[in-house]
Amino acid sequence: MARHSYDKAMYRLTTILTMLGNGERVRPPELAQEFGVTVRTIQKDLFERLAQLPIERQEDGSYLLTTQYRLATGPRTDETIVLELLASLVGQVHPDYRNTIKRILRGQPLARQNFHIELGFEDLEGHLETFYLLKKALDYRQSLQFRYTTKHDKTGDYNADPLPSCQL
Repeated sequence: MARHSYDKAMYRLTTILTMLGNGERVRPPELAQEFGVTVRTIQKDLFERLAQLPIERQEDGSYLLTTQYRLATGPRTDETIVLELLASLVGQVHPDYRNTIKRILRGQPLARQNFHIELGFEDLEGHLETFYLLKKALDYRQSLQFRYTTKHDKTGDYNADPLPSCQL
């Protein structure tokens, strides 16, 4: 079956839109060569067919979506892997925490349980109030001194100082 011109245009526009949505710079001469069309066709794609998007011309002649604008997309593969690893790790701390992660992510799917990681974390059941108090103390940037006994009856004295304020 021969490919119609509208199929080619749809593929071209979808590819350009995906590139822009991923934060990539697009360059009309390179796109024209890739798709076998003229630079004018690519310019028409950017300024007529995709005119509803806030596309800005950069000093080097490339085009980019404005930094405040993001296209709604599904989760990226690397993000999905990180979320699945996180859910696997947190699920070992307390069984209810996997549901907490789902609630925090507001329904973004944790595709499936691809990872089984056994780190031997203690179950925090019965200790949550202690951890809430520790968090509150750290939020107030207080240094903490405490004695901790592991499930194997190993006891040690520890000091915990809050990290300097930083943003991730």
